[in-house]
Amino acid sequence: MTKGHGTFHQEKEEILEAGHACSDYLQVDDTGARHQGKNGYCLFVGNPYFSYFLSSGSKSRINFLSCLQGQQSFYLLNEVAIDSMKQVKMSEKWIAGFSACGEKAFSSKEEWESFLTELECASPEQRRLATEGVLKAALKKNNSLENMIIHSDGARQFDTVFEHALCWYHAGRPLDKLIPANDLERAARDWMQDQYWRLYDDIEAYQKSPTKAEKQRLYQDFDHWVQTQVDYPALRKVLSQLMVVREELLLVLEYP
Repeated sequence: MTKGHGTFHQEKEEILEAGHACSDYLQVDDTGARHQGKNGYCLFVGNPYFSYFLSSGSKSRINFLSCLQGQQSFYLLNEVAIDSMKQVKMSEKWIAGFSACGEKAFSSKEEWESFLTELECASPEQRRLATEGVLKAALKKNNSLENMIIHSDGARQFDTVFEHALCWYHAGRPLDKLIPANDLERAARDWMQDQYWRLYDDIEAYQKSPTKAEKQRLYQDFDHWVQTQVDYPALRKVLSQLMVVREELLLVLEYP
């Protein structure tokens, strides 16, 4: 079903490029399934304008960054890549080694892998961190992706060089999983869930008619809600976790 359809596959890749060009944000997700005794994954990239699917054997950050490049795949070793390596606390030895190489561009995965081998960078972990860095740098060079926002379920492979927005449905699941021990805890959980989805409805309304005053009110409402004092340790833990991702949950207020 998938072989002998070159024209179809070319059109599929062009859909991704056209989607980048007309989009301010991308929704992304991974799903997995077994096929012929091996784990396989399908990566979704899209938004209300388009949908793109990529089947592969990995759901890593490298796979995601490579997908975003589309047909213009290349690897760029420069200051952006070095900064990325520093942020993930890559070995100082290899940061110094890559820095000494100056700026270099590689047109294929094979060319980049060969370069790593020449440098005697054999550790799988160090090779992975270096590859993520050069792929991020290459994407940063792509003007159509420079200001892109990634909207996901919070999986760390999607937390890349771009601004990241978090899905409210996924963020709210820990509230669903709470198991109250008594009526007071049940009432507290139900009230907090109700307020959570009221906030969500208010944000949807804000998207249609955004104002500066409403944006400030929603920030304040979220802070007031998440800091509500409850006599339910497990619920307090969930609320503290939501406070940690506050900026990602409320990024929609800055970009309606």
